[in-house]
Amino acid sequence: MATKKATGENFKPQETATQTIDAALKAGKESVDVLMKEGTEAAAKGFEQAVSMSRDAAGNAARQFDDASAVSKAGIEATVASNDAWLNGIEKLSSYATKATQDLMNEGIQASQAILGAKNPQEAAQLQAEYFQKGWSRILDESTKIGELSVQATNGMFGPINNQIGAVMDRWTKNAA
Repeated sequence: MATKKATGENFKPQETATQTIDAALKAGKESVDVLMKEGTEAAAKGFEQAVSMSRDAAGNAARQFDDASAVSKAGIEATVASNDAWLNGIEKLSSYATKATQDLMNEGIQASQAILGAKNPQEAAQLQAEYFQKGWSRILDESTKIGELSVQATNGMFGPINNQIGAVMDRWTKNAA
């Protein structure tokens, strides 16, 4: 009987050891399962955050591209408006200068005819002096008018460009804030 007791006593610690190992393996497996589940959930959450951040970045990039496109388009439109204003100003200036030149030439022809038709040298000198005074006054008036038209043409040309620069500066200031 001693053998059976010894066998029974030996057997029970093995069974206990096996149960302990099984329990430890089961607990380890559960811990690994929990870690895997939490790791998978964390990875999924991180992936969702990365996707969300990517979408936000793509949206921001698209908005920035749209803003840059709008600024470029507005810049081109301002340049076209500036060129139109400049050409319009040059056309007015050229038209005015041409008419003024024609008027001065007609007055010169009339003065020459009057001087050539003078009855005596004194009358010719008087007509020439009057023409000179009238012509000098007219040249000063025409020069002033041509200067004004030049300033108008220049201001018209720079107006659209200045407006566009102001709009871009406002946009930059708002985006920086």
